[in-house]
Amino acid sequence: MQLALGPAVVRLLLASSLLGLVAPAQGQLLENAKNFSRALALAPVPVDTSIHGTVDASIPPLLANLKREIRNWIAEELKAHPAQVDPGKLTEKWKAELREAGFLGAAKPGKNPFGRVLGLGVASVPNESGMLRVVISYDSFCSPDDSVLFFEHRADAGWRLLINFDNTDLEHQWGDRALVYAGISPRDGKGQFYAFIVRTRSYCPAGASSWNSINYQALRPTVSPETPKVVLAGEHGYREEGDLRVELTKEAATLEFWHRSTTNSMGRVFVLKYAIEDDTARRIEPVAVDAEGFVEEWLASPWSMAVKWSEGTNQRALLDWHQRLGSGKPFDADMMADYPFWQSCSPDGKLSQISFPKNHDGDGPKEGDVFFLVREIGERRFRIVNVATKSAAECGPAKAYVSHGEHLLPEWMNRRKDRIVEHER
Repeated sequence: MQLALGPAVVRLLLASSLLGLVAPAQGQLLENAKNFSRALALAPVPVDTSIHGTVDASIPPLLANLKREIRNWIAEELKAHPAQVDPGKLTEKWKAELREAGFLGAAKPGKNPFGRVLGLGVASVPNESGMLRVVISYDSFCSPDDSVLFFEHRADAGWRLLINFDNTDLEHQWGDRALVYAGISPRDGKGQFYAFIVRTRSYCPAGASSWNSINYQALRPTVSPETPKVVLAGEHGYREEGDLRVELTKEAATLEFWHRSTTNSMGRVFVLKYAIEDDTARRIEPVAVDAEGFVEEWLASPWSMAVKWSEGTNQRALLDWHQRLGSGKPFDADMMADYPFWQSCSPDGKLSQISFPKNHDGDGPKEGDVFFLVREIGERRFRIVNVATKSAAECGPAKAYVSHGEHLLPEWMNRRKDRIVEHER
C-alpha cells in the first residue's frame, strides 16, 4: 500500500528546510537529504506514462531540495581537500557514503523511483588542473535525471562550485535529462571558457525507439553557480544508436550526429558548428559533410542564412525556389522524394548536382524533377549555384547517392563511448 504525501507535510518539510529546522547545515546535509528522500518515497507514482503525463505536485519541490542538499554536501566535502585530488578515490569515497546513508542503489522497476541516487562520478577536466566535474544521476520515473556540477579550485578560496546544471522541468516525466557530454572549452585570449553540455531524452519504461532527441547548451560562469549565462541553447533530433561527436575549441563548439533526414530515407550525418564569442553564439560553416546534406540544410534554414550559402549572380531565382520549397515548410511530396541522386558536373569534382526524384523508379531523375547545382568552395563548404527542373548540360549520368560514412570530426571524438557515470546494479 502506497501512502499519499499530503500538502501539509510537503509545506512543513520545505518550511523547516528554509528555516534550518530539519538539521543544521554544517555536517548534517546528508541527514537533511534523507528527510526529503523519505518524503519522496511516499509520493504517488505517475499513472499516465505518455509524453503528456505529469508527476504528482508534491514531487518537484521535494526533488529540488534533495538535489540542493546533496550538492551542498559535496561542496562541503570538497572544502577539506587540497588542489590536487584523485577523482577515482573521491568517486568511491562519496559513493560509499551515499550507499551507507541509503541513497545509492540500483533502479527498481515497478517501485517508486524518487529519492534514490543511481550513480555518482568525479572526473578531472582536460587542460584545467584546478577543475573537477561531478555528475550525480538520480532515479526518476523516466530515469536517469542527471545533474552536472563544475568545481574550481582557487588559491585564496579553495574549492568552490562554479556551475550547477540541473533539469528544471520537474513536472513532466519525459524530457532531455540523460547526460551524454559535459565539458569545458580551452580558454580564449581573455582567459574565458564555456561549459558545453549535451543531454538526450530519458525514456519511460515503455519507450523503445532509437529515434531520440538531444538538447545542448553553452554556458558561461557568473557570480552565481545557479544562474550561468546561457550563450547557446538548442535541440535536435538524434538517433541514439549512432555516434555523437563533440569538439570544443576556444572559438567554436561542434556537434556531429546521425538522424533521419527529409531528403534521404536512410538518414545522414548532421553538423552543428557554432562560433562562441563573449556571450553570443552563431552558426558557422561547415553545415554538412557533403553536398546532399548541404541541400537539405539550405532548404531548412531561413533565407537570412541560406542567402549566405547562395551564389550572388542568381540570388533572385534562388530566393523564389527557397520560398517554394524551403524556409521550414513541410516536405513537398509533389516536388521531391527522399531518395537522392548525385551527378558530377566538373572534372575536378567541385561542381555536382543533387536531385530527389518525385517518382523514384530506379532510373534516376527526369525533366520536371528539381535539380540543385552545388559548388564546393572549400573543405566541406558549399554554395547553391542554381535550382531548376532540368539537369544542367555539363553534368554526367545520375547515380543513386550513397553515403560513405563521411565525418567532419575524428572517431575518437565520439562521446557515445564515454561512460559519464556508472549506475549501480
